[in-house]
Amino acid sequence: MDARTAKSAKPKQAGAGTPAGAVDLAEAASGDVAELVDRLREDIVTARYRADEPLRFRALATVYGASVSTLREALARLAGECLVDFQVNHGFRVAPASVEDLFDIMQARSEIEAVALRQSIESGDDEWEARVVAAHHKLTRTQARLKSGSMAVAAEWEARHREFHQALIAGCRSRWLIKFCDTLRVQCDRYRHIVRIPPGAYPGLVAQHGPLMDATLARDADKACRLLAVHFEDTSKTMMAAFARPRSRTNSSGEKARP
Repeated sequence: MDARTAKSAKPKQAGAGTPAGAVDLAEAASGDVAELVDRLREDIVTARYRADEPLRFRALATVYGASVSTLREALARLAGECLVDFQVNHGFRVAPASVEDLFDIMQARSEIEAVALRQSIESGDDEWEARVVAAHHKLTRTQARLKSGSMAVAAEWEARHREFHQALIAGCRSRWLIKFCDTLRVQCDRYRHIVRIPPGAYPGLVAQHGPLMDATLARDADKACRLLAVHFEDTSKTMMAAFARPRSRTNSSGEKARP
């Protein structure tokens, strides 16, 4: 094999034919979109944008410092999460909100998360049990600090509450069930902010976490799923009652919605 043949036979690297600079730019752009999706999701879920509010590129570009193409891709991803709607000739809007939609979300979450919890109880190991105990402990500790009125503590409570419910179903081996549960949880969080229910505001609901954990650790799937259903039913009633009340443009964290 001569030098020219050897040169032409040189093995190609993955992605050969694409300039290294172009690959770097593509990766950077993908990272920018992912970061923007997270920021927009947070602002929509925490009701900083009103339900059904138009999402104009010019205004969003000013707020987030992003290009139109990056905004378009980020909003398209959020449309896939049912947080944003898109209509031809009308563009993107925040997903609408209604008591019927809230009821549908809570009912679906109750049914799907019960399936995931049952599978989690059947398949969870010792590490899973430890995760459930630790998540409940952190939630309880944070609950005790909510009286301070600190927004930082309120945000921490939300994170701890999310982690507890995620821990309960973490033993489930179906990634699709976990994904559906996460999607419905985000939708539920959005409605809680829409109706302005502060974190941990209803002690009766918070108190249901302990018995739910105990039944889960006892591997009593029937009791745990029954308690979970009651928890979601009571949460649904509380949120729907709050939804019927007049609301200001202040979210549950005390922040005003964006103009």
